[in-house]
Amino acid sequence: MPHGGLIASGNHLIAIRNKFIQRLSINTCVVAALGWGEVRFIKPGRPGDHLTLFAECIEKRVSKLRFDCGIVKGRYELINQNNEIAMSLTDTLLVRKWSA
Repeated sequence: MPHGGLIASGNHLIAIRNKFIQRLSINTCVVAALGWGEVRFIKPGRPGDHLTLFAECIEKRVSKLRFDCGIVKGRYELINQNNEIAMSLTDTLLVRKWSA
């Protein structure tokens, strides 16, 4: 086998990342997904891996078309139990503004 055994597909890793995102409070304010970029599959995901999601906001701005919303760009990494990055991507979201 070319990868030394059973591995998860890229789509499966993205689905795992999306499941983590659903658990975050930011998910309640997302209006629309605007696109992914820089998708990288670095290490294979394997059965039994313990994956953790690292999320970082790298850019934010007010939407020019929807004044009640902002655009947020984030960087996400799925990290395995050996502290190796399995997958990384950037994601751009249209989100509702919060009022304090």
